[in-house]
Amino acid sequence: MLWNQAYAAGLAAEFAPAVLDGLLEEAGALPAGVLLVDRAGIDEVEASEWVFRQAAVMLRGALSATLRRADLEAEIRSLAEKW
Repeated sequence: MLWNQAYAAGLAAEFAPAVLDGLLEEAGALPAGVLLVDRAGIDEVEASEWVFRQAAVMLRGALSATLRRADLEAEIRSLAEKW
């Protein structure tokens, strides 16, 4: 539990397009293939499209940095600074 509220499991359909937008943003190359996002949690009070989009941008950046054997922390910090 975070912020004294429980997260609900799953991704609300209304936020799925924001996740897709974040994953498709140009933030490092990903190889061809299928990327399956099959875990999500939602704070039903504080959730927003922006938050889910930014989380997806971070996921893409983390995957890209890992595949390139780049500095993961530096990559994530760089993405967070753009907020």
